[in-house]
Amino acid sequence: MALSFGYAVLAAVICQAQQATFISVSIDGTEVKDEKCFEAKSSDGLVAEISSVGLNAEKTVVYDADASCGERGAYIHYAGGEGGFKPMTAGSGPLIHTYHAILLSGQNLEEAKARVGECSDVINTDLTKMWLHQDYMWKVAAVYRGGSCRRRRRRDMMQAWDEEDEEGEDSAKQDRWEADL
Repeated sequence: MALSFGYAVLAAVICQAQQATFISVSIDGTEVKDEKCFEAKSSDGLVAEISSVGLNAEKTVVYDADASCGERGAYIHYAGGEGGFKPMTAGSGPLIHTYHAILLSGQNLEEAKARVGECSDVINTDLTKMWLHQDYMWKVAAVYRGGSCRRRRRRDMMQAWDEEDEEGEDSAKQDRWEADL
């Protein structure tokens, strides 16, 4: 009896592992992690490589939350491989855009697939709270429009130093920034 129970538990674990999905996103051979910033040097933009392992591989959706799509919309760059991957250009609005990869299913996935290369309101706050995972966020700076990942990095470092030492002198901050670059 105990042996049968052990096999049942092992079978359940194997079944769950087969259904798990792991998303891997890379740009120019660099794995996307920790909100890494990439630079689009021309309006041709950047294309990410998406690979998923598991039974839900076709459910990956990549979108631009900062595209000029209105308050509740996002630009769909990729949805399960249908329509390929539309380049990430950060073409209007902020000079640095935030991109996300999430898993969708059902009607939400079907709408995203139908809207690859367009704005869609399928991506909304409620949906992203349910499905968004921090590991699958990255940024693209439109260098051809004056954007830069380096400026973002400098701003982030200066803000961190301000929080560390409210009384620090500007020249000391500048020296530390130059040393970190």
